[in-house]
Parts: sequence; C-alpha cells; structure tokens
Amino acid sequence: MSTPRDLHRLQPVIEAAGFTLIAAHAGAMDSGIAEFSDGRSTVKVVRDRSQWMLSGDRPELEPFDLWRAYKSTEEFRDALVRYLQASKA
Repeated sequence: MSTPRDLHRLQPVIEAAGFTLIAAHAGAMDSGIAEFSDGRSTVKVVRDRSQWMLSGDRPELEPFDLWRAYKSTEEFRDALVRYLQASKA
C-alpha cells in the first residue's frame, strides 16, 4: 500500500486515537489519500499539492479549523488531534 508523502508524521497520532489505516494511495504531484477506521467511523486524510485536508462535512469540521487546507503538517496534526479527541468524547 503506497501512502501519501509524510503520512508517517500523522499516522501515530491517528492510531493513538484508536484508528487503523485501512486504505491509502499516493498520487502524483505530492498528493494522496489515507483512510483510517476505528470500527464505527472513518477519517479520510487528503494530501493535495503538498497541503493537508480532512474529508468530511463542513459543519462538523469547521469548529476544529479543519475546513481548510494546511501547508504545515504540524498545524494540521494539531487540529486533527483536537478533532479526534472530541469525536471520542
């Protein structure tokens, strides 16, 4: 399974929240998608032209500042962690 570039910097925090990588595909131009599941819900992390995004419904993602693209992997990771923690509460 090929994974998007730098996914290894996000995968540990996603897995720590109880999600497992179930599908991934690396694309052209530093793009790709990775899908994680905890058995009841899925999280799709998208990398498009070196920017990170989370696929989902805008009303659900906006409170966590995830309805936009991130150039910084670390900033995206931090927003993603807040989202994942809230989804488990």
